[in-house]
Amino acid sequence: MHAPSVLALVLATFLQQPGPAPSQVWSPTAALVGHAADADRDGRTTQAEWIRFASGLRLDSRGSFDRVEVQAALLRPLLDVDGNGRVARAELDGVRARWDRNGDGNVDAAEFETGAREFDGEATFVQELVLHLADGRTGGDEALRDGITTADEWRAFVDSQPTIAGSDDLVPSCVMTWIASAGRLEFADRNAFSPDVYLLTLAAELDVDKDGAIRPDDLEALVVGLDADGDGTLSSAELAPPPDPVGARPRFERSVEEQRLLPPLAPFQRNLSDALLLVERTGKPLLVCVNMDGENASEELAWYRYRDPAFADLMHGFVCVLASPDRRQPFDHDDRGRRLADERFGRLVDREHIDIEPALYARYFSGTRAAPRHVGVAPDGTILFDIYLVQDLGVIDAALAKHGVRADERPRPAQDLSLDELLASPEHAHRAHLEAYFVEADVTRRLQLVRTALEPARAVCHPELVRLALFDPDARVRTEGAAQVAARPGAVTSDLVLRALSLHAPDSEAHRAILAGLRRFTEVREEATVPDGSGLDREWARRALAAHAGAREASSVVDPKRVAARLAVAPAVSDTTGSAADLEPAIAALKQVEAVLDGDPKDPELLAWYAAACLRCGRATLAGGGSPLFFFQDAKTYAERAGDAGLAHLAWALWLLSDFEGADAAAERALPTLLDRAEQPLALEVLRVFARTRTAAVYETIGANAKLRGELVADVLAAHRAIELYPSASTADALERISFLGALELWRDQSAAVEAAVRRDPASADLHAWLRSVVLRDAGSRGMADAYARLEDDLEGVAVARWYHGVAELFAAEHAVRVRDTAAALEAYEACVRVFEAAVASEPAYVGSAAHYAALARAGAARILVDAGRFEASVAALERAFERALDAPAALDSRDGLGTTPREAVALVRAHLVAEGADAALIERLYALDAG
Repeated sequence: MHAPSVLALVLATFLQQPGPAPSQVWSPTAALVGHAADADRDGRTTQAEWIRFASGLRLDSRGSFDRVEVQAALLRPLLDVDGNGRVARAELDGVRARWDRNGDGNVDAAEFETGAREFDGEATFVQELVLHLADGRTGGDEALRDGITTADEWRAFVDSQPTIAGSDDLVPSCVMTWIASAGRLEFADRNAFSPDVYLLTLAAELDVDKDGAIRPDDLEALVVGLDADGDGTLSSAELAPPPDPVGARPRFERSVEEQRLLPPLAPFQRNLSDALLLVERTGKPLLVCVNMDGENASEELAWYRYRDPAFADLMHGFVCVLASPDRRQPFDHDDRGRRLADERFGRLVDREHIDIEPALYARYFSGTRAAPRHVGVAPDGTILFDIYLVQDLGVIDAALAKHGVRADERPRPAQDLSLDELLASPEHAHRAHLEAYFVEADVTRRLQLVRTALEPARAVCHPELVRLALFDPDARVRTEGAAQVAARPGAVTSDLVLRALSLHAPDSEAHRAILAGLRRFTEVREEATVPDGSGLDREWARRALAAHAGAREASSVVDPKRVAARLAVAPAVSDTTGSAADLEPAIAALKQVEAVLDGDPKDPELLAWYAAACLRCGRATLAGGGSPLFFFQDAKTYAERAGDAGLAHLAWALWLLSDFEGADAAAERALPTLLDRAEQPLALEVLRVFARTRTAAVYETIGANAKLRGELVADVLAAHRAIELYPSASTADALERISFLGALELWRDQSAAVEAAVRRDPASADLHAWLRSVVLRDAGSRGMADAYARLEDDLEGVAVARWYHGVAELFAAEHAVRVRDTAAALEAYEACVRVFEAAVASEPAYVGSAAHYAALARAGAARILVDAGRFEASVAALERAFERALDAPAALDSRDGLGTTPREAVALVRAHLVAEGADAALIERLYALDAG
């Protein structure tokens, strides 16, 4: 079957009797199409010229144009300087001359940047494309591209282009080849509007109906939209940009810095389920928005349009959701469980606009990811518009104005709704009001609200109320929050399940109830009620159940009680071998065993002794910087020959040789007998091998998202408990256990392990880092003082614990700043200074480091105080910071955890005071600090 005649299609759609003028829609792409058809270059496009142009484009069997052919037909005239319909090599040389600003024959990175910035119009992109394609050409072959098109590369590229016989004009297919090659170019700035991005944009704008193909009716829609008077000819005035294009908006007058101070106004809903329910209830269409940090049009939308009342009013004609892949802040909630809305968009927390994307992609994006993007979806699911890769953002305004439901009333004010109405509403503004009410309500009302938050009979659930309950200051409310998680775990996210579990001891009824709820969730085909893929995952729930079961069950390989009993009657023997200095004695011992072994080469005990001697030599060699491989291989060989007597040595040797599977099997067989002699150094080493190989097995299972076996968890934790019984157990052993518990999200066990490890080694910086981490996770910044008070009670007189407490309070203050709790931050900054003063009193050697951190704390407090309008207190805090820095001058140029130095804090505070017109005397005091 032959493709339909393009000419017939064009005549059917474009040639019309003069009639009422269509509504004019000018766009750069429409004008590009119109100009491309202007064969005689007189500035107007007649019907005859359009017919000739369109007839030159081929249709496939589906009635679609080839994208590359259409783009080549549109862009070729931009290189045809003399207007003869062909592109000559001399015209290409003119392109190079135009971009070569300094006349050296090369176009370097700076000239590319200048040209792209200063040149206007579509010609810029096709010229830049040709120049980039020449980069790396030598003698017609492609070499490495370096971002600079040299004169030699340019000549090689131009000379390699095929020409029409007997002329200097390139064959028409050259431009098609260039366009087809654009996709393999790589540009340093992926956010720039580079030629490859321009071509994608052009293709999207040519596909007017967004059906994935460029058809005659797409081109007809573009051209007819330009024909303002409906006479079938595009005049020069119709091809030129109108003074005020339809849908265009005046350029915003404020700077980005000023715009950032304005509140975001876009009415985004929290998730797709809420949005679809609102579409059903209101009859409004859905508006799906996509935005990405750093992309120019996305920045324009985020900081200007989404903060513009007029644009927000257009958005209110829709139910809006947003997908954005970027996390901009480390936390979604503060220490009380309150939401920390993304400052770029408002309303949403980062997790919501990240987690929603897969569901939106599956439903609405037609297999293409692009940002920014705006998709309008009618209540019946019909796609009303799909706008992406456009140069004129005014197209978005026009689409919103055309398709939005202009109802007179917005959602009812939250304060006018009853509690029952608020609980029944998925609207973000109503949810936010309900959550704020919960925080301020009395205990009785909070208990009532959390009990109804996940009501199964209601279409709307409130997991954020459960979150607030789990972080409530009252234990009764926290307990009720955990009970709701136990009742409906599928209605909350995994972090809330973990929080609920961490609130109760593993042997408590509440803890068992939560695990029972999880088990029910994994067994019953109850759908998770948290939408968009962000709710509870059944595989995660199964893994959590296995982890908690394994943490409570006994290992079939290692019995820590048995180890404890043996060490009680036979104290552990310290291993004094393995250092570099031990190499000579180790070799002497090896020779002695070898001499005995020669007399009875099959004796299992002697073979095991020889394997042990080889291990000793290998470890000493390794400590001295040599290669231990020969010794470890011999240890493996002789341990294997020793049979059961050599299993323990075999396990250790295989571990050292990185045969982890073999080491695990040998350790599992060796330990039941070996632990009868638990006091031996070898027993401790094999316990370590077993803990590490089983840990690796658990991590591999988690990484593969496979079923976790509880017995593996039991083995690891039993081995770690046994290791901790040895006086020679190291901080590294403790860190391995802590990391393992964290990987399995056994938060309560991990917190206990961290505190126990710090008591054992209070001078370990790594352990204190873990302590800070788990305290901030479990109790927030205000929990730091209690955690260290418990520690200092147990370590009375250990000055280093107090010193680390001071550091911890600084971390707590910075955490509080990140979660926007300035009151808690000020408390922690003051505590930092106070604790360090006490540390110096108990250990004068700490004076320098204490002064360093105290200066950082004072400067951090000053930044908070000035933002609160407490100007005098802010300046005084900086003065005290500089005073403390007399004992630690480097502190003034040291960055705190928030990235600011005390000197920079002076500049920030001074700028704030100047902007606010503060007392000149205060400002002078800050200048005095700089001068000092």
